[in-house]
Amino acid sequence: MTIEDVTVIDEITVSPDGRTYELLMTEERRFGPGEEQYQQLAAKIDNYVTFLQQGQLQEQYPESAGAAVRVCLVCRDEPEQARLVELMNAAARLFARHGVEFYLDVIPDELLGLPPRND
Repeated sequence: MTIEDVTVIDEITVSPDGRTYELLMTEERRFGPGEEQYQQLAAKIDNYVTFLQQGQLQEQYPESAGAAVRVCLVCRDEPEQARLVELMNAAARLFARHGVEFYLDVIPDELLGLPPRND
């Protein structure tokens, strides 16, 4: 699953001690200036917020009640365009209002077995 499928929670993981639930969203493409990617990412973030607001995490994982929740965007690079940076900051603020940490986990191309980026 990737952010291209905006209606799906890509993956949910649980820490070994069961104290933290992490909702992962994955962007396999590099961040670019395109409108489609921006709209998909905004819709995906909205879907994750709705999932949490409606209590769907607790419905699917009743043992998650009282656990810490984090949302991680796994991606290949840091967004550099001002519009995407602001979207990431807005997402962090939005999730924080619900007691949820939002962060990016940038996986370098070398770890993915891809040739390094040539800018």
